[in-house]
Order: sequence, then C-alpha cells, then structure tokens
Amino acid sequence: MERNEVKAKDYAERHQIKKYYLEADALINDNEVDAIYIATPPDSHKYYALKVAEAGKICCIDKPMTSSYIDSLTIYETFKEKNIPLFIAYYRKSLTRFKKIKEWLDQNNIGHVRHINWTLTKPVSDLDKSDATIGEQMLKLLLEGIF
Repeated sequence: MERNEVKAKDYAERHQIKKYYLEADALINDNEVDAIYIATPPDSHKYYALKVAEAGKICCIDKPMTSSYIDSLTIYETFKEKNIPLFIAYYRKSLTRFKKIKEWLDQNNIGHVRHINWTLTKPVSDLDKSDATIGEQMLKLLLEGIF
C-alpha cells in the first residue's frame, strides 16, 4: 500500500504486481486478499488488527503484539471469537546469539532452564509511537513487499 499513486504504480509495475492500494481499508477489504501482515508501530496494531478481524482475514502482527496487555487481549479474543487464525511474528529465534543459546540448551551444556527474569529498562521510543495516519503510512511498507 502506498498513499502516493505514482510511487504505488511504479512499484507494482517493477515487481509485476497486478494491484496496488492507496488506502489500508481497500487492501484489508479486498476479497482477493486472504491474509494481512501488520508491521506498523505497535500502538496502531490494535486499530488495524480489529479491521482485519472484521474483514474475516488471517492476520500476522509484527512484534510486539501491542503496547498493552489489554489491547493484546482484545485482539486475541476478537480473533478467537471469530475463529480466525492470528499469528505474532517473532524473528529472534533466527538470530545467531539465540541459535547459540538453543544449541547449548539442546546439548545440555548450560543445564535446565528453571527461571527467566527479563527487565525492560528503556522507555518506548518515539519511533515506536504513531497515530493512525502514520500507522497507515507504515502499513504500506509491509504490504508493498507482500501484495
């Protein structure tokens, strides 16, 4: 999705994409689209996820699911109620340091995990905040590569 039609058309032509979208709602409600991947800033994930659920589409949301437990629960319950698959994308498992830790665990080199303590020590960055308009602009980055 791209708000600038010239850019959207150019991208679609260069990548042999038959359709392009200028608005998120047009993409989400297109009957030929089966699934949506949301990679906007986290505070807009709920906004788009609920639109995707209303459209009855499979959804994958980039991490983190949302900025709050309540919003995450709302999304989860909405998709569960509608019996629509919902996925959250966590890519860390493919990073070298995580693969190494997995290897150590599998080989029993560091013993059994009995407890994990994780402390978030950094506040949310302004880059991770948005309003719906910015969220729609960010959504285009995701959708350009998929549809």
